[in-house]
Amino acid sequence: MGNTLKSIPVVGLFVPLVDAIKGDKDKARADFAANLNSTIVTGVTFLGEVVGALGGGPPGAMIGGMIGGAIGGAIGNITEAAMAKTVNDPKLRSQMADFSVKSFTMNMGFGAVGGAIGGGLGGVLADEVGW
Repeated sequence: MGNTLKSIPVVGLFVPLVDAIKGDKDKARADFAANLNSTIVTGVTFLGEVVGALGGGPPGAMIGGMIGGAIGGAIGNITEAAMAKTVNDPKLRSQMADFSVKSFTMNMGFGAVGGAIGGGLGGVLADEVGW
């Protein structure tokens, strides 16, 4: 359950808090980094969707979400990879984002796809309600 909760933007911050209270500093750092990554991706994707929607309606929201998701994925990856250096446990560190091409590609790709889907759905919904 902790793996799912730590990925929910902002809300998942209680997972590393519990880890810290239990005295597991490495797990707390790793979980905080994962949550910060997802929070950054979500925030930048949302910003892209809003800017895109203002400039181009539903198609703009989809394109803006895709671009925002890719940029957010890159920033989130960099953030988590930098924070991974503070984690001493090699097993935990190996599960975190790193500075590899594979890690960047996956984070940017999933961010772009998720942003496009969210932007498209949000744009269509906004269009339906008359925004």
